[in-house]
Amino acid sequence: MASSSTNLRTLAWILAFSPFPAIEAAQIPRNVSRAIMFNFVGTDDSLHQFLQNPNRRTGEQVIVMEDRFYCAHNAVQSAQTGEDAVAARFDPIGHGGVVQKQWHSRTWCLAPHQPG
Repeated sequence: MASSSTNLRTLAWILAFSPFPAIEAAQIPRNVSRAIMFNFVGTDDSLHQFLQNPNRRTGEQVIVMEDRFYCAHNAVQSAQTGEDAVAARFDPIGHGGVVQKQWHSRTWCLAPHQPG
């Protein structure tokens, strides 16, 4: 269920894309992924300029968000072992994969040379 669009949103947020990402159980909506690709990053002409001087969240902001998703990931793992750790409508396997992707993306940004 988790896909590269989840990683895309995480990395875009670190580069100052808004809105603030919620701990979501579903893939990002198509309109958000299109906004990232076509409005936030831009066209081929503006991509080079974007990469030269991107805005970034502070390290502290990324660490706070990484910690939130670490906690969410722990709740997912607990739910996968049968504990009552997530909302009733939350699928610990399918939705849990999305939470895991978001957490791993932020962790990678903080320590890109560590194995995932």
